Amino acid sequence: MLGTSGGLSAPAVAAIVLPVVLLLGFLTPTIAATLAGLRIRPLPVTPAEFQQDIDPEPAGPLLTRTASADAFITELYFALSVVCTGCLVMLAGAPGRSPAPGFCCVRPSCASCITTTAGTRRR
Repeated sequence: MLGTSGGLSAPAVAAIVLPVVLLLGFLTPTIAATLAGLRIRPLPVTPAEFQQDIDPEPAGPLLTRTASADAFITELYFALSVVCTGCLVMLAGAPGRSPAPGFCCVRPSCASCITTTAGTRRR
C-alpha cells in the first residue's frame, strides 16, 4: 500500500511500520482485555482505595471472558510477530546498509556471525 503508491521503497515502509508494530505489542494486553470485555481498573494508591469496588465477580462469566482474552492476546501477538519478522527481513536486506552484528542471524549467509557475536558484551 505505502510502498508502490506513495513512492516509498519496501525498506522505507518497513522502517515506518516496525515502530508502530512494536507500540501495538506494548498495548496488546490492554487491547485483548478490552476486546474480551474485561475491565482493568488502575491499582489503588491510598489505603481508602483498597476498600472500593471489592465486590466479587461471578466465576463463570469471568472465566469465559478470561479465556477469550487469552485467545485474543495469542492471536494478536502472532499477527504482530509475523509483521515484525517481515519488517526485519526487509530492513536486513536493504541495499547499502550493513546489519548490526547481532542481527546477522536473519541472513542465512551470515550464520557464522552468530557464534562470534553471541559471546561478546557491550558496556
